[in-house]
Amino acid sequence: MGTRGPKPIPIEERFWRYVDKRGQDECWEWTGCLHPTGYGLLQARELGRLKRAHVLSYEIHKGSLNGLWCLHKCDNRKCVNPRHLFAGTREDNTKDMINKGREASGIKNGQAKLNPSMIVAMRQKRADGNIYRDIAKEFGVSTMAAFNAINRKNWSRVR
Repeated sequence: MGTRGPKPIPIEERFWRYVDKRGQDECWEWTGCLHPTGYGLLQARELGRLKRAHVLSYEIHKGSLNGLWCLHKCDNRKCVNPRHLFAGTREDNTKDMINKGREASGIKNGQAKLNPSMIVAMRQKRADGNIYRDIAKEFGVSTMAAFNAINRKNWSRVR
């Protein structure tokens, strides 16, 4: 007869070990392991994988997400307060991000080659009669990127 070792600790009990629980309307911050994106993580041995802490909080307090996403009202990725969490679609998440000004557009996009002053200069060059190909070459972007920026298909907020 072999022994199996100590009984595993239930996931809900492990979850609470890493929560800095404060007032009911304050953020309850996750103090455990974090994903590089800033979301809390907990090893869900029962599922054989890592689980995001805010998703686990939602499920503990409100039940299954039924295929929906777990979104934050507070925009604090470490927050696991169920009052700050709500279920939504991927589209809801995108709309929420845009409404809160968190989309990686313009200079917030780490791969952007242009900035607002360059866009203004490109638009002026086009207004002066320069062709897209020459403008693109001067600014180090593709002709299509220049066309889209000048015609406000991208960088539409730059005036």
